Amino acid sequence: MDQIKQFIMDNHIQMVKDKDPLLKDGFSPYKWPAPVIQQPNHLKEYVQLLGIFDAVIQEVAMVEYPCMFGPPSIWENAWSFELCNPIVLITTHGKFEIEYAESSSVRISKDCIPEKFYCSTEELACFHLQDLLSHLIGEKITGITVHEQTFNAADFDFTGSCGIDLPDDLPSYIKEMQLRLESGRLLSFSSDFDWGIISLI
Repeated sequence: MDQIKQFIMDNHIQMVKDKDPLLKDGFSPYKWPAPVIQQPNHLKEYVQLLGIFDAVIQEVAMVEYPCMFGPPSIWENAWSFELCNPIVLITTHGKFEIEYAESSSVRISKDCIPEKFYCSTEELACFHLQDLLSHLIGEKITGITVHEQTFNAADFDFTGSCGIDLPDDLPSYIKEMQLRLESGRLLSFSSDFDWGIISLI
């Protein structure tokens, strides 16, 4: 058994239950075999096991299309967008598919989502998103910071759309995940109701 499967079993990490073949006709979160990571310490260990550290970002893609987007923030050189589908970091260590669209429930996989489901539209939303993502090309991922919150704060937000609720007895809960970049910038993932927020700060 590989390290990832052992980690999921040892820590009782929840998985989406749909056992149908993966992604035949289109992307579906119910058929995406990414574990649902709900605790900060599990998230830190999991991304390390996936091999994301020291990976150099070569390209960034969006699965299907961005359902919502925002303009550049008021802070110089900072960008923030709201998304409802995974973002894909294409790196020297593989393709990391990341979604954080529900409270304290981060889903990450490696080399799972076929390229045919990557966004190819030329809508304005994608133009703005590509402008953000272009700043990531050539960046090395050097580490992770996970900001925590209480259950009461996490429970105020949305969770459970894939049939996985947020337990009320975990030691701590995820508020924000930040991938640290070699340049000193941060690629931040957080959630707002059932939207994922990605920011480059």
